[in-house]
Amino acid sequence: MADWYLEVSKTRIDGTGAGTSASTSDSASASSNAAALQQALATQHTLLYCWSRGLKLLHPYMPYVTESLFQNMSSFEHSHTSASAPAPAVADAATVSIMAQPWPLLIPLDQLKEHSSGSSIGLATDGRSILMFSKIKSIIKSIRNMRTVYNVKAAHKVHATVYVPGGEVGEELLAELQREVRMVAILAKVDPQVRACVCVFLCACFCVCACACV
Repeated sequence: MADWYLEVSKTRIDGTGAGTSASTSDSASASSNAAALQQALATQHTLLYCWSRGLKLLHPYMPYVTESLFQNMSSFEHSHTSASAPAPAVADAATVSIMAQPWPLLIPLDQLKEHSSGSSIGLATDGRSILMFSKIKSIIKSIRNMRTVYNVKAAHKVHATVYVPGGEVGEELLAELQREVRMVAILAKVDPQVRACVCVFLCACFCVCACACV
């Protein structure tokens, strides 16, 4: 969660991760705005989900601090921790001690609905999302490393192209990159529209090419 997802969440909540051009029609713009709002709400739910579960996991080691933080969360936050695994509904969630909360259990996403208590204690995991995000992280890290090696100024955007291999994983990664191109561009400080020239290979899975126009 920290610091990678916190960085990503900023591009989703403030709207910088998505947008439309000035020539976009009103209907398309409205649809894009609705999608951006939905994405922002989903990101807030994810942050809250991680935050509340993190407090529960830390509570045995930091009881007073976690109890105080838990009590300061609103009733809405307690009862809407996640769309897939909401916290148990209570009459007044803000007055319930963290000690009375169920302990989070690690349950794969595809088994969450089958778990008898999954709605209240499930700590959902999505293997595919973890795999795709780890690859996108590697791409961003590689571009950042190249910026450091070539002493590119922090405010300067570089040109970059990512090549992915064939096969199912490559196709999934390509689709994910197309959806997250703005987020990658913001975090790696690259121009999402340009091609590239200098290559760096990552675990034989994909290739990142980048060049700084200084």
